[in-house]
Amino acid sequence: MENMPNTVPVITAADASAEAFSAYIADQRKYQCAQSRLSIIRTVAMVVLVAAVGLGLAVILPRYNSVMNQMQSAAAQIETVAAQVEQLDLLAMTESVTKLATDGSSGIESALVNVSSAMEKIDQLDIKGLNRSINDLGKVMGPIARLFGK
Repeated sequence: MENMPNTVPVITAADASAEAFSAYIADQRKYQCAQSRLSIIRTVAMVVLVAAVGLGLAVILPRYNSVMNQMQSAAAQIETVAAQVEQLDLLAMTESVTKLATDGSSGIESALVNVSSAMEKIDQLDIKGLNRSINDLGKVMGPIARLFGK
């Protein structure tokens, strides 16, 4: 036993590099696991994002098509109205309206003159004399009506 010294085992340079390499490999495995988890999270997030975009497009596109169809219909109606407006003879229409207004005002003036003359004739009537004549006629016709039994 004298041949064996009482010493602590010494790690040689070759042994030290093997331990360091093992620690390095262990650290790399932890890093690789973390990267793997992050890749899975990123992949799931992308799948969710693509699904949300797809769902959004599935909802929005039919509405978009509906709105576009309505816009095309409205544009066609506007074109029809524009074509009709182009066919109108605005100058002739304004002249007709002006003539109608002129004729209407002269017609109203004529009617006012006729009403005025009628009022003058009514004012000239002797209403009291007319009432007396009607009463006298009633007095004369009363005995004649009794004679005929009425």
